[in-house]
Amino acid sequence: MNYIIKADKIWDGVKETYSVEKEVYVSDGRIVAKADKAETINLSGYTIMPGLINAHCHLILHGDFDVQKVITTDSPATTAIKAARNANKALMAGITTVRDLGDINGIVADLRKLIDVGEFVGPRILYSGYLICMTGGHGWFFGREADGPDECRKAAREQLKRGAQWVKLMATGGILTPGVSPESYQLNEDEMRAAIDEAHKAEKKAATHAQGAAGVKIALRAGIDTVEHGFYIDDEAIELFLEKDAWLVPTLNAPQKTIEGEKYGVPGHIIKKAKKVQEGFLARLEKAIKAGVKIGAGSDAGTPLNGHDIFWLEIVNLSKTSLGKIRAMKCATSINAKMLGLENEIGQISPGFAADLIAVKGDPLDDPSVCKDVYWVMKDGKIVKGQ
Repeated sequence: MNYIIKADKIWDGVKETYSVEKEVYVSDGRIVAKADKAETINLSGYTIMPGLINAHCHLILHGDFDVQKVITTDSPATTAIKAARNANKALMAGITTVRDLGDINGIVADLRKLIDVGEFVGPRILYSGYLICMTGGHGWFFGREADGPDECRKAAREQLKRGAQWVKLMATGGILTPGVSPESYQLNEDEMRAAIDEAHKAEKKAATHAQGAAGVKIALRAGIDTVEHGFYIDDEAIELFLEKDAWLVPTLNAPQKTIEGEKYGVPGHIIKKAKKVQEGFLARLEKAIKAGVKIGAGSDAGTPLNGHDIFWLEIVNLSKTSLGKIRAMKCATSINAKMLGLENEIGQISPGFAADLIAVKGDPLDDPSVCKDVYWVMKDGKIVKGQ
């Protein structure tokens, strides 16, 4: 289908201001310079912008209070149904691409295939296979446990065989797993390096869950591409980020929403750790931003009370840092696309790019919270929400 989409404002995902143009042209799923014999879509009163990109989510998790209990008691069929629902919720919230960082039972792999062939309506999924952790490490209840460099290398190869575009490694403990500390490192540098090497040999990338400073630095020295969380980063870690040209995805939603769950029954051991990781984190993040560390946007959707449809809150949280509002919006669009290696494919409104577009009321460059209410969504040139 060919479309001419008319709107009051158009933001291309790159510039600091809105386009002087009031129309976007779409042909065969792509943005084009001009479309002939096109159907006109009138979105008067709305702002058109690129579809959002959530660079850290868990489609198999549903915002439950006790993740381990739910993931170990739900049947694979139940988990699959919930994952499909989560994917659809994300897309209806204007998230046209997600990077999923932890599968179980091949559920996300199959969901991705069904979406790609048009059997199910959901976002584009960048897939990481199963997370790789040490025996008994953070996320062991839905991960691939591995010990020693050779076993970590094999575990990475297994995920690549499953079709992973990213390999996910657990460098430290975390908030949701009982009996582990976010500050303690887990996989060591040799183990991390072996798995990262396998990803890079296959021309794929590697991400790490890393909260404590020791684990962050181990991952960076081992050659990681993106660090997720980074709650306890220190000056040495910041220098390594810059030296290694790595990215930080601070997942501000995750501890915030988890702490809000205290009054609803989120287990005490989870609340205690979530409160502790938040102490001083914003100051450390500000230091990293001002030093020039590259920041991506990912909400860790699926963690307690952290729904797949509230990525807008992650953008708002980022906008309250020294990144500012416009840079935060870019983090959720063109900057995330660059981090994910898709800077020539998604994240901006420009000829040749995928026609991933959303419509919101108001001015997202001045008030990112308007992304809370997405009226209209197009993914790959197909209208999936709205007229």
